[in-house]
Amino acid sequence: MSSSKAGRPGTGVERFQDIIYELYILQEHSAAQVIMYLQDEHDFTISKCTFNRAIVEWEFTKRAKFLDTPELRAQISMCYDLLALEDSEIIHVLQDEGIFEVGTHDIR
Repeated sequence: MSSSKAGRPGTGVERFQDIIYELYILQEHSAAQVIMYLQDEHDFTISKCTFNRAIVEWEFTKRAKFLDTPELRAQISMCYDLLALEDSEIIHVLQDEGIFEVGTHDIR
C-alpha cells in the first residue's frame, strides 16, 4: 500500500519558507515583491494564490495577535474616550506602555 498523499502535487514553495518569512514578515516586503524576488533570484515561479495559501498554512501574519483583556480595552478606551486621541496617538501610548511594538504590528 502506498503512503503518498492524494491531491495536488507540491509546489516546492516549502523550500523557500525561511526566505519568504525573512522578506515578507521581517523586512515587510509585499507579496508581489517576494514573488518577483523568488523568480529573479531563484528562478522559481509561484502564483499569488499559491503564495497566499502557503503563508496561511505557515501561519505567517503581519498583524500581531493581542490578548483581548479588560486592561487593554480600558487603556484603549481611556485614550479614545477620555483623552480624545487619534489612532496613531493611541498606538504611541500603547508602545510607551510596552503593549505594542513598532513595525509590523497592527491592533485592529
